Amino acid sequence: MNAKSLYLGLTYLLLLPVGLLFPGCNPEFEVLAPEKEIFAVYGVLHPDSTEQYIRISRMFRTSEDSYIYAAENDLSVRNLRVTLVGPNTTYQAEMVTDVPKEPGLFRAAQSVYRFTIPQNVALQPGSNYVLEIRKPDDPDFLITARTQIPTKPDFLFPSPPIFNESTGLYRLPTVKLFTDNEIRFKTGTGGGFELRFYLNFWNGVEMDETFWGPTKVFVENQGCEENSDRGRFCYKIREWSVPIKFRSAFSQGPGPVSINDSITEARSPDLLPRTTRVEVTAIDSVFSNYLQINNPFGFGVNLLMDSPEYTNMSGDHIGIFGAINTDVRYFRMGICSRHFLGFVPSAAPPFCQ
Repeated sequence: MNAKSLYLGLTYLLLLPVGLLFPGCNPEFEVLAPEKEIFAVYGVLHPDSTEQYIRISRMFRTSEDSYIYAAENDLSVRNLRVTLVGPNTTYQAEMVTDVPKEPGLFRAAQSVYRFTIPQNVALQPGSNYVLEIRKPDDPDFLITARTQIPTKPDFLFPSPPIFNESTGLYRLPTVKLFTDNEIRFKTGTGGGFELRFYLNFWNGVEMDETFWGPTKVFVENQGCEENSDRGRFCYKIREWSVPIKFRSAFSQGPGPVSINDSITEARSPDLLPRTTRVEVTAIDSVFSNYLQINNPFGFGVNLLMDSPEYTNMSGDHIGIFGAINTDVRYFRMGICSRHFLGFVPSAAPPFCQ
């Protein structure tokens, strides 16, 4: 499994809340309801990945500082039987304890359940999948959630590599990032979408990558018009916003930067540079609704007080089980953007002013 697949499989999962943190009950109030074990479950399927991850955490209450408690204690739930049921196939998860997370207050690694997907039974876009969580020693315990993997969106602009019949050569489409750009695509079955731009470059010592985005999840045209009734969306990228973000990463590198995009034509699309790309990600309807209505980045959202439509977990458990699918389009930056980034040493053409 390469780094790209791991990133796609974990991007949303690792950004979702660790679990609800709330203080202990005020002793002046009598608690009438019996305590109940509640789990927070998060998982996002991606059909291009051979590994899928599900995070299952305990909810807790403490009279101490809840953040310190969460930092010092492992909230993961072990010894569960976690299965993924799809069309004519059932996958069984194993628990792994060394999945890294971004640096921060909480534990450096987290425990998650991992599905390893064989290539001959890969996840199918357009199909429904059911997550089932059981306790081996408790036949009455069951948490379920359902998602449908969206079909892959399909770029209209940028176009695929352009073939010149007279020369028999392919070239990448050119995107002029110094002007407004309307990124267009066919939506497929996605309920919401987001965009990202990426640039691979040499930072003076090794290959590095920077990106612009992601956009907020959007469910309609953004700043431009396309026939959404025919399953088409567009998103306007404002002038200079992408190259300015790329350039901000260069100053953090150890040396002079460069990009490998000198090949402009090739006999095969696979031989063209893959320096710059744009990605559109389709998100299933339930997960898209969750991302829009709920705050998935941990800014004080109390999921236990939210409406039931904010989660698709059965019972009183919280969280989200969703799915995404991504289309990628490689392109060549226009000369003005390349000059602004320092990859064209000559004076800027007049039309770039």
